[in-house]
Amino acid sequence: MKKLNKYKYIYLFIVVLALIGFISGYLYFSVQKDEMKTEIINKININEELKGTVNNLPKRIKEEGLYLVCGVTVLPVVVNVFDIYYGPFQLGFIFRALKTYNFKFSLLFCLVYHFIPLLFKIILIRLTLSIACKIIRRIVKRDNSSKKQYKLLLKKYLVVALISLFYDFLILIFSSIINSYLMTII
Repeated sequence: MKKLNKYKYIYLFIVVLALIGFISGYLYFSVQKDEMKTEIINKININEELKGTVNNLPKRIKEEGLYLVCGVTVLPVVVNVFDIYYGPFQLGFIFRALKTYNFKFSLLFCLVYHFIPLLFKIILIRLTLSIACKIIRRIVKRDNSSKKQYKLLLKKYLVVALISLFYDFLILIFSSIINSYLMTII
């Protein structure tokens, strides 16, 4: 509980920004013209998407490396803050677009392929924001906090990144089973 209170403002910022992103993505699809909606749904072609396996491992490794670099170098931390908004925006947009097929299908597809990886992404971004805050505090206030705190944050980052990669590896292995189940829902 102490750690939650310690980072409550960072968590509040992330949750509020993520909710704004999700709601705006959901509403953005809703305000599109009907012909644009049908064009988006036709381009998605969910039957073709579900026939193949999903391999997000290279993409996830690249993203996690970028988040860490942006957090440690402090200046591009804005990229991480933008990702807190943009990831839920995409999720809201995709959820609303797939909801035209079936609500249960949309919920399961977004949960497995988008929401769980988004949670890992948000946790990683929170860790990079903490690293950036510690670096800024050290520079501005001349706070000589120990290197143990940085090492601890980097270890936490590494553990969460490895769990995220393991999840993507499991999705790679089981995506054909998941996709066949999702096809039965449509």
